[in-house]
Amino acid sequence: KKNNTFMIGNVLAIETSGSACGVGIWQKNNSPIIVEEIGNRIHSEKLPEFINMALENCKLKINDIDSIAISSGPGSYTGLRIGMSLAKGIAFGANIQLYPVNTIDSIILNLNIDINYTILVYSHAGVVYEKKIIQNTETQIKQVALKDVYIEPVICVNFPENKRPLINAEYIYPSVNFIGQYFKNNFKNLVKQNIDEISPEYYSEFNIGK
Repeated sequence: KKNNTFMIGNVLAIETSGSACGVGIWQKNNSPIIVEEIGNRIHSEKLPEFINMALENCKLKINDIDSIAISSGPGSYTGLRIGMSLAKGIAFGANIQLYPVNTIDSIILNLNIDINYTILVYSHAGVVYEKKIIQNTETQIKQVALKDVYIEPVICVNFPENKRPLINAEYIYPSVNFIGQYFKNNFKNLVKQNIDEISPEYYSEFNIGK
């Protein structure tokens, strides 16, 4: 039977929503072990390798993991699909509870900014996912054209280096450290879901071929 309390469990976190392919393991009395790399379309090749590396570094086997936290988007359609598919396969095979973590929420927690700002997650071809944080109140995530973004302090997530037009912006990548820390801080508030109910949060309609 798996533990239900974070502080006595081993947690595997996975981030594949953008250019970062990241795996981390959080344990009660140790600093997290993180294996992460920024690259273009590396998830399918690197993710299984990084999971094995993290487990070996912690001297754990997959059956020693109590919970899996997976970045659920918004972000790259392909990256999210690869990460979620592998996480669900591991969770099902080893009977581990899987917890989806909203990518933007994990970033907000780790930024800890006390002024009004906007988070933009790059989607494709001048389209972004936008969430505004105004006086500590968060708006709903929506897909918008980058040209329609109001110029204010902006955190831009996963923008390609050749597509960074906003001057008043900080450009960052998603990180498995954000996912693990969010899970650690919010574990008691997360709702357990059946594995077949869990899927990536795309926030838009995807048309094959476009």
